[in-house]
Formats: sequence, structure tokens, C-alpha cells
Amino acid sequence: MGAETPASGLEIAAQRRRLLPVFAAAGRSWTVGDVLAIAPHVAELKRVPATAVVAINDAAVDVAVTEFRYAHDLVSAEECLSWLATRELSFAELRASVRRRLGQTPAPSTATAQIDQLLDKEFSQAARALAARIGAAIEAQTLPESAPAWPELEAGYQAFVSATTTPAARTRVLTTDRLNWLQVECEVIEFDQLDAAREARHCVDDGQSLTEIAAMGGFAHRSGRWLVSALPKNWAQALFQIRPGLVTQPIAEGERLLLLGFTRLIEPSLTDPEIVAGIDEAILQPALQALLTRHVEWLLPGLKFSKSA
Repeated sequence: MGAETPASGLEIAAQRRRLLPVFAAAGRSWTVGDVLAIAPHVAELKRVPATAVVAINDAAVDVAVTEFRYAHDLVSAEECLSWLATRELSFAELRASVRRRLGQTPAPSTATAQIDQLLDKEFSQAARALAARIGAAIEAQTLPESAPAWPELEAGYQAFVSATTTPAARTRVLTTDRLNWLQVECEVIEFDQLDAAREARHCVDDGQSLTEIAAMGGFAHRSGRWLVSALPKNWAQALFQIRPGLVTQPIAEGERLLLLGFTRLIEPSLTDPEIVAGIDEAILQPALQALLTRHVEWLLPGLKFSKSA
């Protein structure tokens, strides 16, 4: 038998990283390896679309690294290096990973692929997803002593979700916070010049629709439905100065001028799937945060609770 090929430095580092503790729960530490094992299942749940390829040069990498740092609240160089060190990573490895992501270039080895996984936002999502499912299993006293399988964890988590987002809880939220779930349906037409926006509004007064004006002048036009609570402040102010069927005065938004056509105000209803989804999220997030507070201790810095479980 031939001698075994010695592991490379990259492989040894990858083996160490797999053993790094991410969080503690149920009397044990859950590691990077545990998170990476369930990451494909979480990615399937999220179905994150691929990002576009951008031109790769040092300036583009610098910008992307800066965006990465600020996305993780790593304002100073010292904070960034410390964050990387907790994951046994270097700044050079961060830059190399960012370069691969920008160019959608495959990692040259399983060890470098692990680095890309650790630095991807999907790792944080997977860590929170695993922690939430472990917490739900602890709460229900169904966590096995051996390594739990994903289907059982997911089934237990969905049972927790169902028990939390009940019809009674939805009705209570809708009754208490009705104004937060009001929706407005309107048309939006965009102009480059104020005179054009004013002229278009005169045309509306003469009986033309925004759709007709957009088609005749080649202006950008769209229709949509928005939660009133999520509208830009200047949109909300302009819309609620008029009644449905009318058009706002021109609204400045950056270099664009907008006219909004107020179509209708929609009362929230639990027969609307979008409203139900939003209310369920509002119910679930504080319940999840409380669940994780009771059962999970984060050990890897930078994995605070978010809406990604």
C-alpha cells in the first residue's frame, strides 16, 4: 500500500474551521461543520437568485470588500481583522473570495470553497436557521441525543411556526394594527423634466389616462400595490391629499419627477395571502427571538438574531 498523501496547509485549516463552535444549545456546541451540513437545505428554502457578473479589477474588489465590511458592521480595519480571525481567515482570503464571487469563479479546491461558504451571507442564514430549529426541538422536547436529521428538524420547526401564527393571533394583530396593513394601489409615471410632468397632469385633467400619456410620450410607467406603512413619506403625503381616481402634483425623487395616480385604498383582509404572510412574519419574529434567547448562546461573533431564520 502506498503512503497516504499528507494534508495541505489549506486542508488542515479547513478541518480546524469545521470544528469552530457557532452556538451552544442543549448542552453541546454546534459547529461550522454542522451549519455547512444543513446549508444546502436552507439555500433551497431561500432560493436566492444569482447575482450578475461585474467587471473584475482591483477597484471593484476594493468596493465589494468595503460593502462586505459595512454589511457586517466592521467599520475599522481592526474590527474586520478580528472578525476574520474568529473564523481563522485572513484579509487576503477575504479579498480572494470576494474576487471569486464578483466573477462567479468556482473555488479551486474544497478548502477554498469552504472559505467562500463562511464569507457568504448564506452561512449566517444557515446558522440562524439551524439555531431556530434546534431551539424549537428543545422547546418541544424532541431533540435527539444523536445528530438530528434535517427533515425532523424542519418538521419540528414548522410545527412551532404553525402553533405561533394561529388564526387567532393573526386576527389580534390585524385588529390592533389595522393601519399598518392598509394598502394603496396606484400608477406611477416618471419624467425627466418638471414641465413635462406638469403638462402630463394637465392632460389627465383633460381626460387622458396615465397609461395613454406614458405610451404617447415614451415615459416609464408602472402600476403597483404598496402597504401604506411602507410608502416613501413624500408619496404618502401626496396621495392622501387627493381621493381615489385623481393624480398627485409632481413629486421630486432624485433627478426624476413622478406623478402618482391614486387607484384605490385597500382594507386589509386575512383572505389576502400577502397580508397573511406579512402578519405571520410580524408574529413570528419576536417569538423566534424569544425562543433563541431561551435556548441558544451564540459563540461565533457577528451572528446576531435577524429575520433570516
